[in-house]
Amino acid sequence: MLQIAYREVAPNHPVRVSTPVFAEPGQPGYAIVGTPKLYPGQTVTVEGVGGKCEGAGEIRLFARCFAAEGESSRATTTKLIHGEPVRVEPNVPFTLTLPVPGERGFPVKDIGVEIGAGPGASGHVFLNRVTYGGSPELRVPDELPRSADGAVLGWVVDADRVGGKFSQKPQPMTHFGKDEGRGVVVTGTDDWRDYTISSRFTIVLAEAGGLIARYQGLQRFIALVKTRDALKLVRNFYGETVLAETPCTWQMGELHHLALTVRGAEIVAHLDGEEVLRATDDTLDRGGAGYLVESGRAGFREFAIVGVAR
Repeated sequence: MLQIAYREVAPNHPVRVSTPVFAEPGQPGYAIVGTPKLYPGQTVTVEGVGGKCEGAGEIRLFARCFAAEGESSRATTTKLIHGEPVRVEPNVPFTLTLPVPGERGFPVKDIGVEIGAGPGASGHVFLNRVTYGGSPELRVPDELPRSADGAVLGWVVDADRVGGKFSQKPQPMTHFGKDEGRGVVVTGTDDWRDYTISSRFTIVLAEAGGLIARYQGLQRFIALVKTRDALKLVRNFYGETVLAETPCTWQMGELHHLALTVRGAEIVAHLDGEEVLRATDDTLDRGGAGYLVESGRAGFREFAIVGVAR
């Protein structure tokens, strides 16, 4: 149980108590590499009860999000998103809810409660239970979100470079590359189970590249991989196993729509809207999602994660 005391909150100056969801970038010392715990599509719920209080007061949930001006992919500020307020009354239980925001893929920085009251008001509230649930619904239209100094926000990057569009290409997108071996760019948590990851994807002078699902580490994930002459469903579990494959060729730089669905033990791949591969494997049942590239560079845009029902 968390007890919060408030007293004479001035108008437009509410009391806020929050907990971090994603670390602030740009602090001195070692860089922090990680992903947020909460994503769009999920809902946070807080249950509590009012304590002894005087005067009128309201409580609501809020989330503080990284944000950019216009269509920029770089966060220059933060903004608050609020849930519906509930009146605070002595010994009266309350429930607060807030759908997790995530405009253009920018992560939530912190989440908490906000108490507003008129002059002379004071009291206590008791927070008994905090839960979250729901399936992720994350969308990034083109370039990955970044901090003001250029660090990628909310994704784990094991790649030699991550950049935007090429100067000769008009369409905004994210390019990433690994000079030698396999590189990954991933987001999500072990709470993610059944979902579809999809995007438009291109390979630029790489041995292979594609989508990742149920990512649990560099040696544990499911992938839809485009090689020079094939499309493969691959399970990587301390060694690579090809679950299914089909011949597939396209020209360097062509942009195609790839989708990878994981539902229970079922794994299904789509290329440009048509099912092309299907396999069954129950080795990995949860994990994050993203992209891989091998010895070269690849690009993507219109990234989407959508939960699916069993």
